[in-house]
Amino acid sequence: MSTEQLETAVSHYARLVASLGVTMLLSPTADLIGGENEWLNGRTLGDNAASVDRLVAAYVRGAERGGIQTALKHFPGHHALMGNPATEVAIVRGSLETVLRHAGGFRAGIAAGASGVVMGSAVFEAVMPPASASLSQELIALLRQEFGFTGLVITLDLDHRSAQGDNTIEHTCINALAAGADLLLLSPSSVSNIPAITQAIAVAIDTGTLPLARLESAFASVSAAAR
Repeated sequence: MSTEQLETAVSHYARLVASLGVTMLLSPTADLIGGENEWLNGRTLGDNAASVDRLVAAYVRGAERGGIQTALKHFPGHHALMGNPATEVAIVRGSLETVLRHAGGFRAGIAAGASGVVMGSAVFEAVMPPASASLSQELIALLRQEFGFTGLVITLDLDHRSAQGDNTIEHTCINALAAGADLLLLSPSSVSNIPAITQAIAVAIDTGTLPLARLESAFASVSAAAR
């Protein structure tokens, strides 16, 4: 399928999805696998960097043309992953340089006009101290500054074991906001915790633990995406 054929097919699909009231798809997957990764096995667009870049960009352009926003996942990419981040502390090993060598799909998707980026939940050894990408101020700053992304930064499910660890879900959500995330995702099992989470965020604002300006910035990003 040519790039133009793919864009046209995705655009048609996007128009159908938009007719249901959906405004954003948490896709495409821009991860480029370069080693063991059972979590993403069979869920990526291939193992050839140039092909992944082309497919990601075409998907983004086609979806946006069809009236649906896209969110690239899972930044900064999981070239090799030990474990399943949903159920255990899964770790991406290697230097930041190694991670960035596999991040071309994100650059291509951002250049094509992706509206959102979903951070990974696995722990990255490349940052100090090692942290889940959804909670890493360093990785979110990298996305903003080096990749030049100005849209919506979304966490992966914050109750994933790799993200939450031994913390409460309330504390984890506050940490994600403080790190620079705009929209916080939770799995269905944590929906009942939303009132406690919102209350904890309000207390963090009142006590100065979380700057009000950070919450206002997150709100502005979410509002802009809810067009």
